[in-house]
Amino acid sequence: MTAQIITMEVITARLKNDIHEHQKGETVRLLPFCGKLILEDDLSKKNKRIVPYQQIDIVQ
Repeated sequence: MTAQIITMEVITARLKNDIHEHQKGETVRLLPFCGKLILEDDLSKKNKRIVPYQQIDIVQ
């Protein structure tokens, strides 16, 4: 059996509204996770804070 490595692209996004402890206009790092976006620092946490796609502007 071979191990499968899943790479996840970090998305840098600016918030349109306050989400969790982050303020509107703040830039956050998000990861795609099970079809949703979570805060990058939540990856290892059991309770992941989801950020809705409509609440962000992606920063290139």
